[in-house]
Amino acid sequence: MDQVVSPKKALALYLIPVLFLVYFVAGAFTGEISVPGRSDILNIRGVSAWLACSFPALWLASEVIRHEQRIKIGPKSRKILAPIIMVFGVSIFFYAIYKM
Repeated sequence: MDQVVSPKKALALYLIPVLFLVYFVAGAFTGEISVPGRSDILNIRGVSAWLACSFPALWLASEVIRHEQRIKIGPKSRKILAPIIMVFGVSIFFYAIYKM
């Protein structure tokens, strides 16, 4: 699978994690991140809110490593490193929820 993307597609790939990052950081500054779910709204507060901010940051880092050709990493390393970073971000997010 070819990982090279056009600049327009890269913008779309990076825009969603950036929007999540802005939302999470703004929520952490106000003291509470509200995440809507199927049955209720999850409110993340305090230190857990700041930990949750690492999820969109690591999601963005994963996308950049996967698609940005200016980063000098081999294709095999990209395929391994990007998912590891994403899983680490998701793990921190779930830890933040658990810690609440």
